[in-house]
Amino acid sequence: MTDSTVYSLAVSGTNIFAGTNTGGVFLSTNYGINWNPINSNLPTDIVIQSLAISESTIYAGTKLAGVWKRSLEDILEIQENLNYPFVTLYPNPSTGNISIFSSNLIIDKIEIINVFGEDIYSIKNYQQQKSKEIDLSNFPKGLYFVRIWDGVRSMTKKLVLK
Repeated sequence: MTDSTVYSLAVSGTNIFAGTNTGGVFLSTNYGINWNPINSNLPTDIVIQSLAISESTIYAGTKLAGVWKRSLEDILEIQENLNYPFVTLYPNPSTGNISIFSSNLIIDKIEIINVFGEDIYSIKNYQQQKSKEIDLSNFPKGLYFVRIWDGVRSMTKKLVLK
């Protein structure tokens, strides 16, 4: 995205969306360090003049091509699979005990965040292992986000405790 002019930004949680003049819409899930295009059904040579997020949908106002809209859930699920196809979180949904496994990523840090953005669990300097089991049975049922760091970058996966 370094060769593009950014005309608009929109934020949803820890996700930052950028509308550009030449590359369409980009998404960063790691505070702007990395950007990936999310242009399903959108020509990449189109100018994105504005972005808006309403509930669970992102809208992009384009120059000469109308309004493009997409479900945030679809975008984030696709992005998650593109960036980290080698990290597995299971079972999900879970009743409390979860396992995090990576076939080729050394896990450096794990954080679990509630829907209010509060860290409810964190383990750092995790002995450079590829898997971890965590007991969350004492936490309330609901939606959580599991952030996994490899020392350079992070990924976030949704977790449902039932």
